[in-house]
Amino acid sequence: MTVDEIKKIVEEVLVSVAAEKAAERIMEKMKHALVVYTGSMLGFAENLDQLAELKQNGFSFSLYMTDSAEALLDKDRIVKTLEPDEIIEGRGTEPPETVAAGFENFIVPAMTVNTASKIASCMADNWPSRLIVNALMRGRKVVISVDGCCPDNPQRAKLGYYMNDALKAKLRDNKNKMGSYGAVLTTGNSLCRDALQYFAGQHAEQNSSEPASCIAPFESNAASGGGKTVIGSDSVIRYAEYGNLVVPRNAIVTALARETAAKYGVRIVRE
Repeated sequence: MTVDEIKKIVEEVLVSVAAEKAAERIMEKMKHALVVYTGSMLGFAENLDQLAELKQNGFSFSLYMTDSAEALLDKDRIVKTLEPDEIIEGRGTEPPETVAAGFENFIVPAMTVNTASKIASCMADNWPSRLIVNALMRGRKVVISVDGCCPDNPQRAKLGYYMNDALKAKLRDNKNKMGSYGAVLTTGNSLCRDALQYFAGQHAEQNSSEPASCIAPFESNAASGGGKTVIGSDSVIRYAEYGNLVVPRNAIVTALARETAAKYGVRIVRE
């Protein structure tokens, strides 16, 4: 074997090793997300459990928490669960736009009404809104759990919140606008599933004419009519917090179910 032949083999090996290392770095970046806590306590435990499940699926995290999130939520529990590679301080030297540029994936597991309204209005005037709006402007992947900002979350009534229809409609509109801007909306019982699908590029493209919101998988307990599933008002109410209700393609949707969906701002989507 000549020296030139040896050199060629060495070059091929080096190129192969470099390509493998590059692929590993790309995969690590694809399976890393910046978790942004904005302070909502609604669905806190459920969303944290979902992040733990995401971690079990090979994801790693960086963490940013607002001052209100640090005051209201259990930071020690969050850090212990996520084991973040880094904790980003909002009072650091880098602006949020620079921080946003360094991540491909973003997860907001505790979206507050306040931050949702800022993002919906594109009023990026604080750290979390600047992070998320900038991420959306860059076309990065953003998953938002809407438990804390959805007016139809049944936990709100238990806490003494009884909003009129106009206020609920406005808060629903804020939620849906975040979806129309490109964020995937989810809840504390499906965050892991939706994040895995979206970050892996499997999430369906959103129709810009119909703002996306969190889609609930339909588990039928409805009556059967002529071999078809019958969707009643009880099914709509059960899934009202999600914004959308996905039903079988050939399901029969009763008139009362449609009226209830209109009342609660639920969009019925056929598979």
